[in-house]
Amino acid sequence: MVDLARPWILLLLLPLAGWIWWWWASPAWVLLQAHPRFAPGGPSGVGTVAIRPPLPWLVRGVGLAVLVVALAGPRVREGHPGLPGEGLAIMVALDLSGSMGTRDLEGRSRLEVAREEVQRFIQGRPRDRIGLVTFSVEAVTRVPPTPSHAYLQRVVESLRISPLDEGTALGVGLGLAAHRLQPIDSPSRIVVLVTDGRSNTGALEPLPVARAAARLGVRVYTVGL
Repeated sequence: MVDLARPWILLLLLPLAGWIWWWWASPAWVLLQAHPRFAPGGPSGVGTVAIRPPLPWLVRGVGLAVLVVALAGPRVREGHPGLPGEGLAIMVALDLSGSMGTRDLEGRSRLEVAREEVQRFIQGRPRDRIGLVTFSVEAVTRVPPTPSHAYLQRVVESLRISPLDEGTALGVGLGLAAHRLQPIDSPSRIVVLVTDGRSNTGALEPLPVARAAARLGVRVYTVGL
């Protein structure tokens, strides 16, 4: 759907339309010139040529009209009637510890399956702001909550496991994801925690962090692989 950010600016088209109409309806200008029948040195005489006002005036008017439309801010709004999504703020906290590379899911690694499911989840929430935190021995914000899902999906697809990432700081990852949601004004704030194991490193234990998040209005959903 196309609409305008500043539709009132289109009122400027009214005087422009009057200017263009005046150009079209104005009487022809009269140009006086020497009559070709009179040779140099002969009897003087003049002829007349009828012309309209110079064409560049009309070109300028049309150009100004295009400028006015541009200033009105035409934009395309994408609607998704009937699709889920309530404008929520969601952080996905994805485990990137070494065990996520285990290929025990029908020949696929746990990370491959997790990436696929996270991608599907993002596609199913077109109206929500979604961000991404990854964690292993430490946690990193990959994407803050954003409506730019195409960029987020590219980041998810690019995720790989580092051979040095052997720990699972589940509490730290959960805490960072909840922290990223705090400044956002939203009907609901949610962390989706995707992991294949127990917390075995990090300064924060996951259960106290989850309780603290609940007190701050952040709901936590866990997906186990």
